[in-house]
Amino acid sequence: MECVFCKIYKENKDVIYENKYFFAQFDKFPVSPGHAEIIPKRHVASLFELSDEEWKYLKSALVDVKEIIEKSDLKKVYEGFLKKSN
Repeated sequence: MECVFCKIYKENKDVIYENKYFFAQFDKFPVSPGHAEIIPKRHVASLFELSDEEWKYLKSALVDVKEIIEKSDLKKVYEGFLKKSN
């Protein structure tokens, strides 16, 4: 069975951020406006499996994705999702 996140990454669909170990996308079913997912490129069962280097890149991703969210027109982002689902 193919990993849904691997498929998103391979297709480069809706990826809003990427670094060496992680990529991010806006959640298509957000709990709150700007809800984004930061996803490791390597399959791990838990965050506790991340290496020290991956933790550093995750921290950087959190800061960078927060900035992207703050600069985004979230109304347009989610209207785009609605158009794609119709």
